[in-house]
Amino acid sequence: MSAATYAHYVSAMCAALRGCATGDKRKQLYERAGAAMGAALLDELLALRDRPQAEALRAVREKLSELSKLQDADSAAAGFAVAIVNVLEVGIANMPKADAREAA
Repeated sequence: MSAATYAHYVSAMCAALRGCATGDKRKQLYERAGAAMGAALLDELLALRDRPQAEALRAVREKLSELSKLQDADSAAAGFAVAIVNVLEVGIANMPKADAREAA
């Protein structure tokens, strides 16, 4: 997701949130906004591959800061976590295994 697409998606979510009548619908929209933020972070981290680690950490910090500013940060964090955790689980599962003899 490009930065422009991400910005458009989040602004559309915020506009929809202002018009929501029910708490459940609002919670779902914040979760989707958080998931979009998580997906945008993953795209940004992939673009930063082979770059200094400080740049990746800065990207994570910026997204977490944006996430905390949302009105329903708990719901947004849930969506964000879903987007991020699945990728982390796959990445960790596919990490090269160290040979026990080399570790000793």
